[in-house]
Amino acid sequence: MRSMVPVADESWANVIPETLCTHSLEVREETIASARQLLHRGAIDAEDFIEQSPDVERTLLESFIEDDFERLLHLTTLVSTEDEEVVGISFWREVEANEMEDWLDLGRVERAIKNRRLLDDTAEHDDELPPQARQKLRLVRSSSARWIDALISPCAQSTQSTAQKLTHSWIKIELIAIKKNFRSLHLGAFLLGCTLAKAHDKCQDHVVLHVAGGKSKNVAAAKLYSRFGFIAIPRHSEGGPFARPDKDVFVLGDIGSALHDVPWRAALG
Repeated sequence: MRSMVPVADESWANVIPETLCTHSLEVREETIASARQLLHRGAIDAEDFIEQSPDVERTLLESFIEDDFERLLHLTTLVSTEDEEVVGISFWREVEANEMEDWLDLGRVERAIKNRRLLDDTAEHDDELPPQARQKLRLVRSSSARWIDALISPCAQSTQSTAQKLTHSWIKIELIAIKKNFRSLHLGAFLLGCTLAKAHDKCQDHVVLHVAGGKSKNVAAAKLYSRFGFIAIPRHSEGGPFARPDKDVFVLGDIGSALHDVPWRAALG
């Protein structure tokens, strides 16, 4: 299987085939036609993946099949090579610049940087990691703020050009779910990594997602995303740069940095 990441990232390039081989899995980018087939044979029954809110998956699958987002919504799956069982699903979409303009309070971005509002506290989940891994994650998280800092520097040509750069190359991860009887294998972390790699292949640089329940209640999800370099963003009322959605938002500012520098074996463990 061809690596989904630039060759320079040897660690992740090695993790992909190793994990796929260990669990007899394949990563697939589904098409509308293949998704219809999966639905027809009941391969992605919502209750098998999301017990609490299965309608979320049903709505996303319907949007994907009906192409509501004009090929910008993607479905990435983990599939068993032994019996074609779908064990993991990831819905993610490319966010167009005009939509991101509605999400970002561009005037707030500069203030958020100056007031250090984008320095997050997800490092609380790093205690189990060795010192070198913690240092690498700090660098990745720092880059999640630095890319904004560079764009609002005096070198930025104009407010308009800055806005264009800030709102370009975003994806939103809508849902990542692993089938109930496969959750002990840490495949959610692996599928998240594959999703980032797929997005990077499509020249996307930044990720935004919503953690249901927030980091205080959904500790497992907050820990997972922090291991990949995501930072928690304050609400708009607390100085955060997102006008909407602004609640329980996590951001990864530089996918390339994450793919290159994240300690992947620690993230997947």
